[in-house]
Amino acid sequence: MALTNELDMARYKKFLLDAFKPHFKEQGFKKKNATWHLGTPEAVHVFNVQTSQWSESYYFNVGVYFRALGPLDSPAEWQCHIRDRIPDEKSYRDMLRRANGLSNFEDVESCVEERISELTNLIYPLVLDWFSRFGNAASAKKELAQIRRPWFTVSNTVWPLIGLSLPK
Repeated sequence: MALTNELDMARYKKFLLDAFKPHFKEQGFKKKNATWHLGTPEAVHVFNVQTSQWSESYYFNVGVYFRALGPLDSPAEWQCHIRDRIPDEKSYRDMLRRANGLSNFEDVESCVEERISELTNLIYPLVLDWFSRFGNAASAKKELAQIRRPWFTVSNTVWPLIGLSLPK
């Protein structure tokens, strides 16, 4: 991948998206802009690369949209019934510092390709792990039953779907 000097914000986003592309394509995800979708019979798994509006930093968002709760085939991440940012501070605390450092491209001009490669190799398995934990009603119920109060977004409509009471 040959990097060029683009003058606008998010100048590395295309290269970052290109680095994720083969990984998600291999799993059957379809890409639309900066978002990948994988439809299953029960849900749509969503992965999104978000650019900071104030800096050359990137965020990695995941979500699950349950088909029983809505008709969308390609929801935006913010429309998902369970949403999180990868890596999150609770589940992946040990990787959070490294990912935050790698995902900030402010004042980084050298070793960008290596940085993108390391970041992709760090984030991709975490995303797949997250989908395995929350990607269907049964696994979401198992995970959410162990959490007193989620630190990530869970729509109120999810709780009756998975057969759990809304946390107080």
